[in-house]
Amino acid sequence: MHKNILHIISSTQWRGGEQQVHYLLNADYKTITTFLFCPENAAILKKYNKQPNSIFTYKKRFGADIIAAFQLKKICKLHKIDILHIHDSHGLNTFLLATLLGLELPVIFHRHVNFPIHSKWKYNNKHLQKIIAVSETVKENIASFIDVSKIEVINPCIDILKYSSIKNPILRTELNIPASHKIIGIVAAIEQEKNIEAFLQIANYFENKSDYQFVVIGDGSLLETLKVKYNKPTIHFVGFRNDVEKLLPDVDVFLFTSANEGFGMVLLEAMASEVPVITTNFKASTEIILSGKNGYIVNNQTEMIEKLDILLTNENLRKTIIENARNFVQHYDVKMMIDKIEAVYQQL
Repeated sequence: MHKNILHIISSTQWRGGEQQVHYLLNADYKTITTFLFCPENAAILKKYNKQPNSIFTYKKRFGADIIAAFQLKKICKLHKIDILHIHDSHGLNTFLLATLLGLELPVIFHRHVNFPIHSKWKYNNKHLQKIIAVSETVKENIASFIDVSKIEVINPCIDILKYSSIKNPILRTELNIPASHKIIGIVAAIEQEKNIEAFLQIANYFENKSDYQFVVIGDGSLLETLKVKYNKPTIHFVGFRNDVEKLLPDVDVFLFTSANEGFGMVLLEAMASEVPVITTNFKASTEIILSGKNGYIVNNQTEMIEKLDILLTNENLRKTIIENARNFVQHYDVKMMIDKIEAVYQQL
């Protein structure tokens, strides 16, 4: 049965959640037509490859956005929308306002993050028929106040071919880092929850090793502050990049210091790029990393330093970790995620 799906996302940035929405919008469905409702300055608009008549934008306002709610109701009626797929709490608020205006449609809410939920009543709205949790950890955190039969765990996935087919990475050339030097890298938003300062403290520990180079890929509100505080020749801030897949293969170890993740999709990207991973012990990390098998989970900076030394000096172990990670990540190709979510659409 053919269905029209309207994706609602209120974020103007480009992060892991937006990447997943991008995959869903541009998938090659047989029985699904996708539409997008987002702010007029949303980063995802630059990625959306569909026809312009399937894109609807609004001017994002703080608080109760009754104008966006009116727009949403009108769009759903004109384009015979069957299901709303909402990707953040602001989008859910807009839908709830639209229900007061008479909008009646089934809703899927996609929980991409693992932050605390303060307005729990919203998730028990009668229209919200299914909640997609990106990890078992996210499911566990919402199951106490939501009917668990409504929750389905569907992990984020990546375009494995995109990350595994790069023959000529460009990071060393751009930063003029010799082949003999080791690159320790991270890809993350430069925000408090990503704990980038822990990564930079590790860089400080190795500052007497001029052949160890630390690279931060990403942008955010703390970027300029950290660039001033950690202004050293062995630390490189390259900012936000649309071509991360061309940078990762030059990294020798991916050192992820985030304090909290809904899942940790960037770990999959590193694994597909054949970069061994060391990650902090956030709860969902164990759903990706089998410590000592396809990467390492550590509890403190002392363990980070220890595992870094091992991966940068023990070539046989490094190769084993990379091979195990490459085999593991094959189960997380984006086509698998799309098939699972399309099945959810057809269930409603």
